[in-house]
Amino acid sequence: MPFTHLLTRPHLIRRPRSTGSILKPLLFARMLDAGEILPETLVPDIPSQFAGYRPENYDREFRGAVPARTALARSLNVPAVWMLRRHGVDRFYDFLRGMGMTTLHRPPGDYGLTLVLGGAEGTLWDITGMYANVARIGGGAGSPASGQAAGELARGQAAGGLAPGLYRPRILADAPPASAGRAPLSVGAAWLTLEALVDVARPGAESQWRVFGDGRRVGWKTGTSYGHRDGWAVGVTARYTVGVWAGNASGEGRPELTGIGAAAPVLFDIVNRLEGEAWFPRPEAHLREVKVCRSDGYRATEGCETTVAWAPRDSHFERPSPHHRTVHLDPSSGLRVHGRCESVHAMSHETWFVLPPGQESFYRRWDAGYRPLPAYRADCAETSAEASARSPVDLLYPDDGTRIYIPVELGGRKGRAVFAAAHRDPDATLHWHLDDRYVGSTSVFHEQALDVADGWHVVTIVDEMGNRARRAFEVLARGEEAGQHQ
Repeated sequence: MPFTHLLTRPHLIRRPRSTGSILKPLLFARMLDAGEILPETLVPDIPSQFAGYRPENYDREFRGAVPARTALARSLNVPAVWMLRRHGVDRFYDFLRGMGMTTLHRPPGDYGLTLVLGGAEGTLWDITGMYANVARIGGGAGSPASGQAAGELARGQAAGGLAPGLYRPRILADAPPASAGRAPLSVGAAWLTLEALVDVARPGAESQWRVFGDGRRVGWKTGTSYGHRDGWAVGVTARYTVGVWAGNASGEGRPELTGIGAAAPVLFDIVNRLEGEAWFPRPEAHLREVKVCRSDGYRATEGCETTVAWAPRDSHFERPSPHHRTVHLDPSSGLRVHGRCESVHAMSHETWFVLPPGQESFYRRWDAGYRPLPAYRADCAETSAEASARSPVDLLYPDDGTRIYIPVELGGRKGRAVFAAAHRDPDATLHWHLDDRYVGSTSVFHEQALDVADGWHVVTIVDEMGNRARRAFEVLARGEEAGQHQ
């Protein structure tokens, strides 16, 4: 069993291994402190490519947009990459080092956006130490350099068939402190992160922990490296931080070697043998209430249904909701109108939750309550400046100015670039043009694989009403891709 093997070869605790998703909570915490998100802020979950890098979720599904807290609890990869792109690789890299990660020996650009998905290597010692640092701060210590620090090796026979010598890191004794002075993470951000990690679904019988009155709160996260070479699980209680790595010393991958399948059961076997303790109390002095729109978690704007969210006290999340706008309706038909086709006194007005077309096309498959914008009344459609300004068509890939490298396939044939689009109307047909040359049409699923020569090009999509979107992009010649970074 990997755990027993680790105990008999303790040097593996300090051997760098691919981190998988185990660093996602650190990004979540850092962005809370930076005022870039709140726990319920929507982040994109759509087909995405970043300089040739195309992240995918474990279930190969897209949800359009998800709250940041949900994305963390479900360990969704695409939202995590969008979040890192917004925050910045360099800033996250510096934060990880400040929290105690000692294995980042390459420049930030070498890791790129994969930094949050296993592109970096970490040791079990460092990873567990960083989670312990988050727990110490979230528990109110304020600085990982303060408070009790004692790495204990509990001698005696462990139950459940595990080998003697169970390691119990309350705080890793010689784990690198997050800072000699001011902690790089606030108490409020740390506590909110720990709260989000309680929502991570547990394996097996542990999934019903909330049903039982004595169910213990554990903030925890798993990670699985590319090729199933490493399985991680780290859990935090109010007193203990437990880290588990499962894998082979040789680095051999196996299908069953996952964080949830191999490491998580060991984690909870250990946690359930530790004495229980009340969860971290909410640090009221380190949090503040923010009024947000219930549907997207951004600062409340006039007309949206509101709720209250917690934010770190000194963060400055000020972005108003970009997804709520006032629409003018014909009361009798429910269709949209405007001042050029209807008098103001004859209109009704409503604040509407509207996602961008690309996000909306996936979001409404998961949220039956989502209401797409009504169409314009026939006599208003042609004269609406808003209709042309807010096109229902969106190109998901490429972004404007994207540089694309198209690899050679097996057999030496040049591959094709796959372009993706979305339309608010699920029944719409899109017509595709490359450099003003018609190349085909799509319906339902709007993806088009094109054979594109090196150099600059323009792709254009047009629906049957004349709405369009266009992007300029460059296809790199062979050899140029070496200079690209994600």
